[in-house]
Parts: sequence; C-alpha cells; structure tokens
Amino acid sequence: MNRESLAVTLAPHLGNPFARYFEKMDFMCHKYTPKIYKLFKNLNIKQFGPASTCYKPHASRGFTTWRKIEIGGYYQGETDALDRPDGMGVIVQPNHAIVIGYHNEETEHGQGIQITNEGNILMGSWHSHTPWDVDIYHDNLQGERMFSQVRNGESVKKENVKGIRLAENPFFLQMTQEACLAPKEFRSKINSYFEKMVK
Repeated sequence: MNRESLAVTLAPHLGNPFARYFEKMDFMCHKYTPKIYKLFKNLNIKQFGPASTCYKPHASRGFTTWRKIEIGGYYQGETDALDRPDGMGVIVQPNHAIVIGYHNEETEHGQGIQITNEGNILMGSWHSHTPWDVDIYHDNLQGERMFSQVRNGESVKKENVKGIRLAENPFFLQMTQEACLAPKEFRSKINSYFEKMVK
C-alpha cells in the first residue's frame, strides 16, 4: 500500500481528532436517552467547543472508553491519574441527560453542552455541577420555547436577557464545525503509520 492510498484509508480516523471521543455515541444515546436521541442527532455536534479555563491541554492524561462513573451514568473521554473524568469527554446519564464538554472532578468545574431528558439545552460553564455562566434553551409552562441565561451563578432578569438563536450561538457554532488536523500534522501521522507498516 502506498502513502496516497494509506492516506485515503486513514483520513476519516486521523482527520477528525475527536472521532474516538464520539465512538458508539449513537448506541449509548439511543439505549440510555431514547427520548432525546433525535434532538441529539439533529444538533450534529462534532467537537468540544471552547476550552474551559481550568483545562490544561498538555497535562498527562489517560483515556477511557464507556464505563460507569460515580455521578451516575457512563463516561468516555480523558481521565486523570486517579482515573477520574478530566478533560474532554462525554457523559450519558440514563433518562436524564447527555453532557459533552470539559470535565474536572477535582475542581468540579466543567464546560460544554448539556441536553436534558426534557429537551432543554444548556451551554456554558458549571461550578460544582451548578450552572454558572450558561445559556439555556427550554420550554416555559405553556410549552413555548424560551431563552434564559445564568451569569456568575445567578439567573439574569428577563428584561436583561438578549436572546440568541441556537443556530447563531457562538458557543454552539464552535461545537458543530468540522474538526480536522492541520495538513502538516495529518501528513506527519500518515508518515508515522506508513513507517510502522513497512517495518
């Protein structure tokens, strides 16, 4: 196999650095959160969006495939030295929520998107599992779609909320963009795989 055909074969896997984080996501969501499976699919999330301020991209981390975690549910993603969720990852909580983002069990800070079983969408940051700076798309008691915000852990008064359509929310837009390795990094990966194959 030459380099060109190897590149075509490996492109789907190497081109998206987040592919392994989302492996078996369809299965997990369909099995454990069937009520919001269609909503999750329609959101078309491809990556983790803006990094949390407590995320250290060069920290030494492990990686786990789907397994049960203490807060209830299943986790796939980066882990710390104690094998706790730390960094980019996905949580599926049966009949409760899907959470995609940055996690830190030690500081209890997180950032990302949460889709609840009621169909609410929360985007932003959390402290101790409490919304801190979050945009919320939800239904009111009359079943009408609404937009609310939490800033510094407190609800923003209705008259001060500036509505942002989900499709135009900068936080959400970053999570739906294609995530690809830079051409130089991609070529480096291809060369590395090729060298392993010919040895």
